[in-house]
Amino acid sequence: MKPSSDKSHPPADVGDNVTIPIPDVDKGRGDLQNIIGVILQKTDEGLHKVGTKYGILQKHYCRTDFNVCIQKDVGDIKQDMEISLRTAATKHSVGSGQGFMKCTCMKNCTTNKICKKNKDNSLDHKLKSMDEHQVVPDVVDKSPSSDLEVSYGVSKVNLGNELTPTQVKDMPNVTRNAEEGAFYTLCVTDADAPSRKDPKFREWHHQLVVNIPGSNITAGETHSEYVGSGPSKGTGLHRYCFFLYKKPGKVEFDEKFLTNRSGENRGNFSIRNFAKKHALGDPVAGNLYQAQWDDYVPKLYEQLNGKSAK
Repeated sequence: MKPSSDKSHPPADVGDNVTIPIPDVDKGRGDLQNIIGVILQKTDEGLHKVGTKYGILQKHYCRTDFNVCIQKDVGDIKQDMEISLRTAATKHSVGSGQGFMKCTCMKNCTTNKICKKNKDNSLDHKLKSMDEHQVVPDVVDKSPSSDLEVSYGVSKVNLGNELTPTQVKDMPNVTRNAEEGAFYTLCVTDADAPSRKDPKFREWHHQLVVNIPGSNITAGETHSEYVGSGPSKGTGLHRYCFFLYKKPGKVEFDEKFLTNRSGENRGNFSIRNFAKKHALGDPVAGNLYQAQWDDYVPKLYEQLNGKSAK
């Protein structure tokens, strides 16, 4: 079946947007015909793992099971759980499917869902993830006052979701509404070097950009070029934290410039101490994801040794 599938359907790659037909038994009258997702993995046998905004589909799909689509709005990909296609279809339904639930909180949020009636409560609930993942007190003393939008292509950072080193190898897109005339500092740091059990190199920082005017990160002063996640094999999940600090004017920094072709001087960093040294205050925005070893990591190590990472 596989060879004939390849002949009748062009190959699909990781990152492609796809539509998977919903069986008639799993959709109601007026529901859409397909689930939209993104290919997250492709095995040597040509089977595909697909992520959706409701979760990662449990089944591995062959090429004949889906169609590749262009410029479809997939939305956030939920990568912290696996679900069946039927569950995804229920959540996707415009009817009263069991998977479709709204927050009914009237005051403080008491659910794991995003509050529809009180946006402030939903934000508070989301930012508690920094505490739940023990970023407070391991890295900073206080949770940021707002979340920072961070995305790697179609993969979004969502306060502790799991991404792969392959997905985060390139510099992310970071966005936030900025105050006019203010200058910002952005830091990306690993709280768990070399592991969460033995963080003797905490922290290993992956990016440091200072004196960012407004929201224009590329116009800031880069002190440490971006390096993707490189957790050692067998060390489990690492927490990769994004912090944004605000100052009313520029700050003089004396830190050494660090290239992304070397790992020197990145370990035993402390964003807490860095912020104190330069009187940055508490972070005004933040986010985090988790990652563990995959087969891109050896290529990253080659890059840090001054070799070409392809």
